[in-house]
Amino acid sequence: AGDAALADPNVAPAQAGEDAEPGSVISTTIESSNFQLGDFSVSSVVVSELFEHFEHYYLAHAPFLQPVISPHRLVLDSPLLFWTIILITCQYHNIYNGLYNQLVVAHRDLLSPFLTRGIRSIQEIHAFLLLSLWSLPAYLPFLDPTWTYVSIAIDTCTRMNFHKPLPQDHVARGWACWLDSGDITVQNQYLTWLACFSISTQASLYQGILPPLSSSHHLRNVKKAIQQLGSVLKPEHRASLAIHECICNYSLLLEDIEDSAAHLPLIQTFESTLDNIEQTYSTQSTPELSIQLEYAKMNLYAMAVLDSPQADIQIDIQSDINKQAVLIRGLELASRIIYRVKELSLLPVDDGLSNAGKLIYYPRQYITSMFYAAIYLFRMLVDCRPLSRTHVTLALGSITETRDIFKLLPPHRTTGIVADFLDRVVEKAQAIDVSAGALTVPQLLITNRLGASLIYDILFRISSFAKRYSNIDIGTRNQGEEVVNSSRIVAPEIESEAQSTQQTLFDTSLIQQSGEAFWFSWDAFFNDVDISFDQELPL
Repeated sequence: AGDAALADPNVAPAQAGEDAEPGSVISTTIESSNFQLGDFSVSSVVVSELFEHFEHYYLAHAPFLQPVISPHRLVLDSPLLFWTIILITCQYHNIYNGLYNQLVVAHRDLLSPFLTRGIRSIQEIHAFLLLSLWSLPAYLPFLDPTWTYVSIAIDTCTRMNFHKPLPQDHVARGWACWLDSGDITVQNQYLTWLACFSISTQASLYQGILPPLSSSHHLRNVKKAIQQLGSVLKPEHRASLAIHECICNYSLLLEDIEDSAAHLPLIQTFESTLDNIEQTYSTQSTPELSIQLEYAKMNLYAMAVLDSPQADIQIDIQSDINKQAVLIRGLELASRIIYRVKELSLLPVDDGLSNAGKLIYYPRQYITSMFYAAIYLFRMLVDCRPLSRTHVTLALGSITETRDIFKLLPPHRTTGIVADFLDRVVEKAQAIDVSAGALTVPQLLITNRLGASLIYDILFRISSFAKRYSNIDIGTRNQGEEVVNSSRIVAPEIESEAQSTQQTLFDTSLIQQSGEAFWFSWDAFFNDVDISFDQELPL
């Protein structure tokens, strides 16, 4: 189901407008044998090379795609899918990467109408799924449209009955009310629905929200699809789906739990479930599957601090000991995730020109998992005590590895910003006093984003605390005097008290242990790169 059969590139393209709608931006002619989108034009020879490149490096991560009989046929059947494949493939191509900046605006114009009308084509669904896997580097993480794309794919699949397809011989199959073509098979529908399930569940981990297909009703349909596909699904694909099912179950249950005493036992229960999945599919294990499973566990462990006691409640020491043990297991997994992603970056490519190996061709979830793992480690260094010297060394080394890998990635502005950010993280991590002290676990300000709360919490502290004091004169501050420019305060609900300028912004263990100055100097970073977390980046 995932093997693309590419036609002979010498096959003549269709006549201009042969099947295209009036006013279509697609134009193919026999005379020029070019493919055109707006003002952008590319030869059929280049297109053929790009499709071969896609088949070689990308296709294994998108088993839902139907075979491509011919690029010339595809551009007429689905301009959006055709140009999405071209855009994704040329982005990091060693020869044709220069086409990316020429095509990205035209592709955005092509994509825009699909955001305002109903989709009726499986190829268009597949285009949105590809954009969810390989998001375009024009946005910072908090403005990335991946969640929008996968939501559109899910809504469209539901409307077109992909979650509950009619039998292949049913009289109503291919009815125009639901589908644009009677050629879509039940297998195509099931594979596409499982792709929606996997991609949306993985995206929900980074967003810190419930997976959209986590209800028992949806999971029944997922299980039925897996059963119906039988041997079409490879064992590693089944293992991945089992991991995502577990993520759905633990996210749904831990989101609703109110009894804090039951919180940690539930985490341990789901930890055992993930261990069983790992054991069941041990002979089919791959580095990609291991990263998925370890990230699912790390995200689960991060939920151990969501029920942290309030300041006026007596702290249960034993509970904190148990939480710390879980968090330390997460620290070890985070380091392992970073090591595995590094291994992917060392896989050679055929042309040998990629500094980051095959990692540049992997879906974004692997790089994102590595970044989140680094921030998890940083948070453990900041305010999880006590930490052994072994764990401190492991965490510092892994954070540094993450920074170094981001510097190897192609120099888009997004990766550059993250690399600069991790430079500062490494600098701060190395300066943290991790000598033995009283037992502490992270106390969160943000607790409404499931396992991602720990990540969002530290990013919130970094940005808000740094900007809160961004105009303080450091020399004066060292003498015990502060000057605060209230126009730079990013949290207006936090009222500045002129008579109490020595007050720390957040009364939590994170600030108390590391000191206010720990966060103060982050303002230089944010001022230097001139960004906010929700800023759209220029091309």
